[in-house]
Amino acid sequence: MASTPAKSNSSLYGEDMESLPTPDEKGDNHKASSGKSTKNGASISCSKLATAIEENLNMIDKTFQEEFQIRRPVRKPLWRFYSFDIRRSLLTPKRPADNNVEDISPGAKRIRDETLTTPKISFTENSPKTAIVDALEKLCGDTEFIADGSKPYCLPTVRGKHSDLKLISPNTVADVLKGSYSDQVESCTIIDCRYPYEYEAGHIKGAINMYCREEVITLLYRPLISCSGTKRNILIFHCEFSSERGPKLNRFLRNQDRELHKGDYPQLTYPEVYLLEGGYKAFYDLHKDLCDPCGYKPMLHQDHVKDLRYFRGKSKSWSAGEKLRKTRFAL
Repeated sequence: MASTPAKSNSSLYGEDMESLPTPDEKGDNHKASSGKSTKNGASISCSKLATAIEENLNMIDKTFQEEFQIRRPVRKPLWRFYSFDIRRSLLTPKRPADNNVEDISPGAKRIRDETLTTPKISFTENSPKTAIVDALEKLCGDTEFIADGSKPYCLPTVRGKHSDLKLISPNTVADVLKGSYSDQVESCTIIDCRYPYEYEAGHIKGAINMYCREEVITLLYRPLISCSGTKRNILIFHCEFSSERGPKLNRFLRNQDRELHKGDYPQLTYPEVYLLEGGYKAFYDLHKDLCDPCGYKPMLHQDHVKDLRYFRGKSKSWSAGEKLRKTRFAL
C-alpha cells in the first residue's frame, strides 16, 4: 500500500523528497515506458535517486550542525615564566627579579664546589705578585712541577684513568718503602681510603686508615716533619682499586689545602700528593711481603654487607661546620 511522506519530514529533509516517485508511480511509469529498454530506464532512475539522496544527506548534515552543534569551552592560557633567570614570589608579584640565582640543585652545587673550587688569589706580603706569576707560569707550562711550583715531582709518574692526579705504580711505592728515595723524601704517609674491615684484613706497612673527610682534613693541621735541604713530605692515597674513594679524598684534600692558603697562594701544606695506580689490589698481587697483615678482603665481601652499608653512608656524610672547628682547636 503506497504512503506519502509527511509535511514535517519534508521540511526537515528538503522539498526534494516530495519529488521522489512513489511505488505506484514507479509502476505506472514502468508500464508507460515498456517500449523503451529496461537497461536505460533503470540507469536513469538510479541516478536520480542517488542525486536526491546525496542532496538530502547534505541538508541533514547542515541542519544537524546548526541545531545540535557542541560548543567546547575555551581554555584560558596559563601564565608561565619562560625565563629560568627570573624568580618571582607568587605572594609578592612586585618583588624585583633575582638576577644572580643559579638554576642548579643543592647536591650538584655542593659537588661542583668541592671538585672545581678555584682559589681566590690575593697579593699579600707573604705572597708577592712576582712569586704568584712565576708559579702560574711553571704550573701552566709544565705539569711535572708540584702544586706550589717550587720543584719537580721526585717520583716517576704513570698515565692512568685520573688525568688530573699524579699516579705512581706499585713498584714505585715499594721502592719508597725500601728507602730507594730517602735522599729526596723526608717522610711518606700512605692514606688507605678503604673501609675498616678491608684495612684490618690487610694493608700496606705503615699505612693510615682514613675513609671519611673529617679524618682526611685533620692532615692539614698536624705538625709537619721539618725537611732538610731539598727533601719533601709526600702523601700517597689509595683504595681497593684507586678508582673512586681514593681519588675523591685526594681531590678533597687539595681543595681544602687551597682554601686554607688562599691568602698566600700558591703555598700548600702538601704540594706533592700521589695516587697509587691499581690500588691495594695491584700492590698486594706484586708485594705481599710489604703488607701487614698479609691479606686482602674485597669491599663487596659477603660477610660484611651490613658493614659496607654503614661505612658507605658514613663516608658520604660531611659536616664542615662545628666538627671542623672543634678539630682545629683540638690540634
